[in-house]
Amino acid sequence: MTRITISLPDEVAQRVAREARRTGASVSELIREVLSAELGKRRRRLRIIGLGKSGTRHTARNADAALAEGFGADRRR
Repeated sequence: MTRITISLPDEVAQRVAREARRTGASVSELIREVLSAELGKRRRRLRIIGLGKSGTRHTARNADAALAEGFGADRRR
């Protein structure tokens, strides 16, 4: 495990200490938990970027043509 030293505003340090006491965890354990959870959330959020990407530009401008093309393809089957 790597040791890291950080500086926190007094208010944040007090909140961390209170939460650690409330949960029965050490300050280090609490900070590890919170950081791991937050970094996991950020990773999940970043994975959704680009899911709706069509690969073409101006999709909104060409929506009618794209819909007509898509629905027309279904009717030809």
